[in-house]
Parts: sequence; C-alpha cells; structure tokens
Amino acid sequence: MRPAARALNEAELSDPLSPAQGRRVLVAETAGKPPTPALPLEFSAIAPLGRWTIPLGARKTRELELYVGAGYRGPVSGLATPP
Repeated sequence: MRPAARALNEAELSDPLSPAQGRRVLVAETAGKPPTPALPLEFSAIAPLGRWTIPLGARKTRELELYVGAGYRGPVSGLATPP
C-alpha cells in the first residue's frame, strides 16, 4: 500500500502488491501530472516504455505514461502522495 496507508486505486485497496509478487509489473501514470515520488524507490529498476493515448470519444483522449517496474521492494513511507 502507498505511504500513509493511502490506496490510490481499487487494486491497491483490495489486493495490494507484495514484494513476492512484484518481479515485473506494468505501471501507468497519467501523463502531464507529477509522477508518484515513491515510484523509483519502490522498485529496484524502473524503465519508461512510452506514452499511450486512449481515445475517449467526442474528440477527447487520455494519455498515460507507461513504465515497467522490476524488483518491487514494498511501499515507501514518509513521501508526499499525489491527491
């Protein structure tokens, strides 16, 4: 779970990732927003994969920054979590 026990989504709340499960994971963050500060500290390695644009209809899109995280270490506490 994220710092200060704040889940950022339903997956973290209902079934949080453990270090034993997290050998490699796909991480998606909203493009154009500040990255999660703890992300590089939660993995032994994190590599950018690029940007994914998702059409939402009515000429709107959502853009995500994709990363692959390897060697999940567990949550890092004491860092600010985005709202």
